Order: sequence, then structure tokens, then C-alpha cells
Amino acid sequence: MTPVFQLSRQSLWCLFIVQLLLILPHLGRLPLWLPCFYGAALFWRYGVYSGRFVFPLKWQKAGLLLIFVSGIVLSFRQVFALDSLIAVLLGLSSLKLLEMYYKRDALVWVFVSIFILMTVFLFSQSIFSALYVFIVLSLILVVYISFYRSPDSDKDNFGNTLQLVKLSSSMLLQSIPLMIVMFLVFPRLGSLWSVPLQSDKSKTGMSDTLRPGDINNLTQSKEVAFRVTFNGDIPSNDELYWRGLVLNHFDGLTWEQYSTGHVDEQIIWAGSRSGFMPDRIKRGEMYADYEIILEPSYRYWLFALATPIPQTAHVGLTSDFRLMKDSPINARFKYKVQSFRVIALEPEMDARRIYIETALPENANPKTRSYVQSLREQVPDDDAYIKAVLNMFHQDFFYTLKPPLLGQHSVDDFLFNTKKGFCEHFASSFAFMMRAAGIPARVIAGYQGGEINPYEGYLLVHQYDAHAWVEVWLEDKGWVRIDPTAAVAPQRILDGFRDSFLSTSPLESPFSLDSYRGLGFINELRLQADRVNYLWARWVLGYDNKLQEKFLSNLLGEYSVKRIAIASALFAGVFFILLSAYIYWKGIDRTRPAVIRVYQKFCKRIAKKGMQRQVGESPLAFAHRVKQAFPDSGTALDEITSEFYALAYNADGNDNDKTDADALKSFKAKVNAFNLRV
Repeated sequence: MTPVFQLSRQSLWCLFIVQLLLILPHLGRLPLWLPCFYGAALFWRYGVYSGRFVFPLKWQKAGLLLIFVSGIVLSFRQVFALDSLIAVLLGLSSLKLLEMYYKRDALVWVFVSIFILMTVFLFSQSIFSALYVFIVLSLILVVYISFYRSPDSDKDNFGNTLQLVKLSSSMLLQSIPLMIVMFLVFPRLGSLWSVPLQSDKSKTGMSDTLRPGDINNLTQSKEVAFRVTFNGDIPSNDELYWRGLVLNHFDGLTWEQYSTGHVDEQIIWAGSRSGFMPDRIKRGEMYADYEIILEPSYRYWLFALATPIPQTAHVGLTSDFRLMKDSPINARFKYKVQSFRVIALEPEMDARRIYIETALPENANPKTRSYVQSLREQVPDDDAYIKAVLNMFHQDFFYTLKPPLLGQHSVDDFLFNTKKGFCEHFASSFAFMMRAAGIPARVIAGYQGGEINPYEGYLLVHQYDAHAWVEVWLEDKGWVRIDPTAAVAPQRILDGFRDSFLSTSPLESPFSLDSYRGLGFINELRLQADRVNYLWARWVLGYDNKLQEKFLSNLLGEYSVKRIAIASALFAGVFFILLSAYIYWKGIDRTRPAVIRVYQKFCKRIAKKGMQRQVGESPLAFAHRVKQAFPDSGTALDEITSEFYALAYNADGNDNDKTDADALKSFKAKVNAFNLRV
């Protein structure tokens, strides 16, 4: 089929650039064949433009569609998951290029491209993502505007494209004031629908199980886990234990959460006054009041210091004193917490709970069981037994980033053979030895420490700060935190894990600024960039209902629907009046060619001397009449009139043509320098 609508060269190249920029943020989530399919469609479309190929026939389009749909079905387990739907949109937008016969086809492509572009925010809401979207959106507008220009207007291709870029950028910049006002006053509405993510495509982060090597793998990531702002002084590094998961079931290799079906299923949501808290904790004074901005994890659990009390809606406290959200964290989430010092955390525990917290798999790690039995006979006191085990770790064991693999009886292998491990090795073995001695114990997975950003004073916690430690239950004391890693590598707790990356070669992660933290300038650049991202997340992404209510109350004096409606109506009226005035001012004489506007300026200058140009009087007749009154200016009048005729009647009307532009510039200079001489 012969297309009715023909793309210009600049439209085609801008369109190709947009297509590539649309798929770029999603490359890591797409199957390998899709970018190849995408590129093949672009190549075919260019071949059509250059005359080497023709538009695909109906049977060819049907074949391409069949191949595409088959690939989607085979590549994604959930066809209606978010990743697969984005892949469908990207593939169909590339196929749309192969049937762009009419202008309406091009407009459909524009609207679909804008929709695809917005999907970037489903995976990242950083300020850098916002800038990326702004740039690509301006390019989509360039393509859109170019659809309404003649395909033959390509004499100065770069000049035309630059003009279109300026026009599209101007349109976007003009919309920013209205966007800001709508952002500030428009009600914050919850999502009306949701689409599941691919479970195996979740971001790097803490999982709900722990086995030897899990945290070691996690510490290879330099991604940010969360950022913390304290109201007051930041606690010392050895107090920064960010609890996330309580793992109290061990199958011989893996620790996981055990649901009792009774107490552990209770959750106290923020603001609730009822629950189990008064009976299960004796707390002291508050030692930390802070706000956390958590990166998307697609999980339910949150992180906080010990003994947290949530202050944000939709956040709850479980019976084992960890925080949870009522829905998966698919976007950056800001929540406030207060943590208290503990006198006794769950000082009493029934027999059923004690059984759960001391359970071990049968026939697992027989050497360790035998050793514990012998040691327990020598040290029957619980406190003394704990010190004896920690002393054993301190004397004979080594902390390493590359621990050897363990066998079926992982604790036996670690304690009596390798004696080298990471934090999860020490935590798992210590908890096993406690349980084998009849002391309730559980493994806690979370993060330890953090990096202070000196430019804004907040704490930055990375994935490589992931850590595991143990909580043991002692009578009358309740749950007590014990970190066996501190007995082996105390500097890991005092200084944090990040210092080990100073000796890491940048070749291992060449695109991560963390790899260059040893270079002063780059490290400052890294911290400044994260500061910008932090402020964006706190004040823009964190602009919720409470902040909106506070802002409008300060602005209007009272937060009410009536006042908001009146203020919105007044603003809308003033905005449209100013916009109309601006459009009117921009439109005055702007529709006329530049040479006409310059000549009118020339006529106004002569009119000030009493020589008014008459209606219908030609420029030549007007110049002749002025020369009679001012003969000394005759030469200048003749030159200006001659150049005006040349520009107005002999030029091809293309102001972007270099020759015409130079001539117009010369004409303006002569008009500006003209003075009537008597």
C-alpha cells in the first residue's frame, strides 16, 4: 500500500532516536530477542524510507505479529505482569512503524510512545529518571510537531531540527507552572488498580530466607537500600542495627520465618492503642526519632532500629518487634519511626514459644551437638555459656569476604573444618549452638551501620551493609542482641563494611561511583548526586496528604474544601488571563514575515518626523515622497527600499536559509542606523 502520509528526513531520524530511548531503560528487564526484533523493525522502516524495501504485505504483518506474540508467551510466565505488558507495548510500537500510512497512524505512535515513556516511573522515581523523561518527551514533541511541516522543508536539516527542539522545549517549560500548581493542590489519590511484577525480576535486596552465602552475595551490590534522617544526633555505629527479618526456623541449612498461627500473626498498626505491646515489653526512654526513605523492594517488610514504634499509616509492628507494610513496596516509601531503649523485651515466654525457639532438625550437625553437650556440662550458666562460645569464635575463627563452600552439615563443617566465614556463617552457627544448649535463639537479618552524607546530614545505607546477627532469650532479661561477628571482626561493626570497598578494583564495577570512593573529587560527586536524589525523594516523592494539608493550611490559613476551591478558581482565572495576554503579545505582528516587521519599524521612525505613510502607498512611492522632503537622506532611503523589495519579493520565504538570514541581518542594521537628515 502506498502511504498517503510521508515522513520527512528529520521526522524519521528523530522518531528512530525516540524509539531507542524508549527501550533503553527497560533493556535489563526484556528477553534478548526483543531488542533484536525491535531493531529489525527500525531497519525495515528505514529501508522503506530509502526505497530499498516496501511496506510489509498483510501476510507478512500477520507473520511478524505471530512471531512477536509467541515470543512474549514463551518468555514471560505471567502474560499480564508488568514486565510483559511493557514488552508488548514496545514491540507493538515498533511494528506500528511498518504501517504508518496515514497521519493518524503517526499520531497513534506519538500517544503510545508517551504512555511507554511514563512506565519508566514504575521502576525508578529518581530525579535523574525525571530528567530523562523530560528530555525524551521533548523529542517526542519534536516528532509530533514535525508531522505538520512539509517533507520538503529539509534544506537546512540541522537548523530545522534545532528550531523544533527549541519549540518543543518552550512548550514544556510553559507547562511547568501549571504542573507545579496541580502537584501542590491536586488530591493525593491511591492507585485504582495494580499489575503484578515478575517475581524473579525484583530488585536486589534482602530475601525472606537465609543460608550460607546469601548475605555475602548481597554485599557485592553497591545499590542503596534506604536513607535515614534523624531528629537529633545519629547513634554510634555499633547501635545502628537495622532489624528487618526475624528467622526462627532452621532446617539444617536455611533459616526462615516460622509462623505460629497465633501470637506471631498479630500486627499493631500505627495509631492503634490496643495490642500485646504493654505486656511484652518493658521499655525505657526514646533514643532515636527518625525518618526512613526505603528503596523499592517489592516485599512487605521494613527496616528499623531495635524496639521500633511506627508513626506512619499503613505500617504495623509484629509480635517479634519488626515492621511491616500492608502492601508490597513497589515505589520509594517514606515512614517515620521512634525507637526506645529496652529494659526487658518479652521477659516472659510460654512453653510453646520456648519449644519453637529451641527447635532443631534431627540428626543435623552431630559434631556440634556433641561439642555443645560437653561444653554445657562444664558451663551450665547461660551467660557464662554465651561468653564461652564467643571466646571460641574470637580465638580460632576468621572473617572473610570469600568463605569456602560448606557440606551437608553446614554448622559442623564451619566450626570444625573451614573456620572461615561471613556474618551469616557466624550467626547461623551461634544460634544453632544456643538452641542445642536449650537457650532460645533466632537469627536477625537486616543491615548494620551506614554512611553519613556530610552535605545533608542523613545516613545512607547500602546493600553491602547487609548483616546477620542473633537474639537469645534469657530469663528475666527477654531477648538480648548478640553479634558473634563482632567477636571475630570488631572493626566490621565499629567502622562498617563499606571500607572494604576502598581496596576494590574499579574494574569490578566500572560504572558505579562507589568503586571510585577513594578518589576525593569523584567521592564528593557521588555524595552530592545522592544528596540531590535524597532531597527529591523527601520533598517531591514524599509530598503526601499530610504535607499537602500542612502546605495548604499555611497558605490559606485554614484547610477546607471551600477555601481550596476558591483559591483554585482564582488561580485558574489569573493564570488564563496572563496566558491570554502573553499569547496576544506574542501574536502581535508575529504572524507577519520578519522583513515586514523591520520595514514597519522603519516607517514608524520616519513618521516621528511628520512623514506618515499613507494607506495603500507603495514602499517605492513612499520613499520618493520622503526624498523630496529630506533630499540628504535619499541614498540611504534608496538602499533600504531596494533591500526591502529584494527580501520581500525575490526571496524564497525560508528564514532559515543562510543567504536570506545574512541579508535580513544587513537590512536590520541599516534600518537601525537610519536617521533623517534635513
